[in-house]
Amino acid sequence: MPSAGPARGEINRLHSWLLAHELTAVLTAKLDWLEKAAPMEDGALQYLPFIVDCVVALTHKVESGFSRRRVRVIKYRGSSFSENETPFVIGQPLAGEQDFSRTALKITTVADTWIYLSFSDGGERNRGLTIIKSRGTNHSNQVRELILASSGLSLAPPYTADGNVLMGTMRWQKERAEGEERARLNVEFERQHAAIDGELAELGARLQTLQ
Repeated sequence: MPSAGPARGEINRLHSWLLAHELTAVLTAKLDWLEKAAPMEDGALQYLPFIVDCVVALTHKVESGFSRRRVRVIKYRGSSFSENETPFVIGQPLAGEQDFSRTALKITTVADTWIYLSFSDGGERNRGLTIIKSRGTNHSNQVRELILASSGLSLAPPYTADGNVLMGTMRWQKERAEGEERARLNVEFERQHAAIDGELAELGARLQTLQ
């Protein structure tokens, strides 16, 4: 767009449409394109924070031959935040526990929240999700199974047996075995309860005979 006016008009039109339809949305745009069309001082980016709750800018530049990503919070309505740029880390597959420990030490110093996706191979590929760090918030340290289904994503409740986290078929088999054991115990309880009732009835009949 040749000037800031049309950019502001498009943002306002989109904002009005979202309000009319009672929707919440995440808007993404190329930062360099917006700044060229409408600089921060008098353009769309200056107008944008007035109509949205959060504005987060992600930059990606090559400096001294190295690719560097940085994230900066421009606005976060209702919360305090740092206005400084922070390194933005994209995780990569790790070769082993030793590499994981070294990477964890580097990432945890710059990241506020770190969610780790792992895979377990027990004859099938299962996904486990755990929160390694979430600064300033309470969170569970348990591993939960991440399930991908036609209905979308879901997290199964934590399920452990003998100190191990069970997922997929192994979890299903263990849950089935425990269900069958509970059913067997219920049948045994009912049998013993009926036997006690029978003995009490017989004892009551004998007492009546003696009287």
